[in-house]
Amino acid sequence: MTGIGGSNPSLSASKSQLQRNVRKSVLGRGVHVHTGALVKGCVIMDNCYIGRHARVRRAIVDKNVRIPDNATVGYDLDADCARDGT
Repeated sequence: MTGIGGSNPSLSASKSQLQRNVRKSVLGRGVHVHTGALVKGCVIMDNCYIGRHARVRRAIVDKNVRIPDNATVGYDLDADCARDGT
């Protein structure tokens, strides 16, 4: 476990590119967390992309998912359900 972007422990697989602010999360291989993004309390599967200034909280993200720049996931349940069609 490594303290990435602060003192909160996170676990990251090899070949993941982390810029900042990954807290209490588990990241798979080939995950790219862009500059200014915040990932907190998440499980991010292999080959995911977290865009610039995106915020992801308490989420399980399946493999090969792209979260666009400035997106939020896990902060507003109604917005998440509307976006996902549930």
